Amino acid sequence: MDMSSRRCLTGAFILLILAALLVPACAQEATAGEAEPLVYSRYIDVPGVGEWYYYAQNDPEWNRSYYEPKNAEVLRRFGSGGCGPTSLAIALSRVLTPEEMTALHEHRNPQSVAFGYCACSVSTHHCSSNHEILRVRTPEEFLHNMPRVLGCYATGGNDMYKKYRGEFAGTSLAIFEDVAEDYGLDYWGTSDWEKASAALARGAGVITTVTKGIFTGSSHYMAVAGEHEGYIYILDPLMRTEYELDVQHVLTVVEPGLVRASMDDFDKLELYGYYIIERPAETQEESAE
Repeated sequence: MDMSSRRCLTGAFILLILAALLVPACAQEATAGEAEPLVYSRYIDVPGVGEWYYYAQNDPEWNRSYYEPKNAEVLRRFGSGGCGPTSLAIALSRVLTPEEMTALHEHRNPQSVAFGYCACSVSTHHCSSNHEILRVRTPEEFLHNMPRVLGCYATGGNDMYKKYRGEFAGTSLAIFEDVAEDYGLDYWGTSDWEKASAALARGAGVITTVTKGIFTGSSHYMAVAGEHEGYIYILDPLMRTEYELDVQHVLTVVEPGLVRASMDDFDKLELYGYYIIERPAETQEESAE
């Protein structure tokens, strides 16, 4: 073998060694560049509106928890059916302080020491593995667990043993009015966006509902955050990074859980009514003084 051939083989061998050394480095770079894990329930700063505490019904903490009243034959999960309690939790977090949230203790099922849940159910009705029952007592626990608390309330964990979770349907609208009454808050509904927007400006919590359309293939509750510079901002309790049914690209995901749409496309959102929860007028006046 001549000197030229030896040099070619040596060069090829060196290139193979370098390639082998570079592969792990590239793999490490790819790993380091992976997206950060999603943070679900958290504070969200809504542009031009302010800070809201956001809850996701599909938060891994309760996504797979059973959300059913006692003696239910079909056990459905909170992640797929908990949009009502979760939207209500978002609205209430706008109106109440964590300390005020604890007042719901007075309207719990009297057989329970406090609102209880376990690793597989938002209430004490359905536990498949005899998990430890955890209780929500402190303001911090209420703030963190409001979807669970209201899920428990909706399935019979209240002083009237009412069930707002239907056997074959979603969560009844009646829970909004009854929870508002338990907290001493005003509750009213309107189909007029201008009235709902004015309520938001006063610090109210506003819930809306949609049927089959760009948000869902069935029906869905969401919280409305407000309007700013030609956009309406919506806090969707079903946290997603994209909307497959939005073929016209009406929605923009500002961040997972917060979406916006141009007011020019307002009618395409098909928001059917607004359910307002706010402090009584006299309480608002006292707070303003």
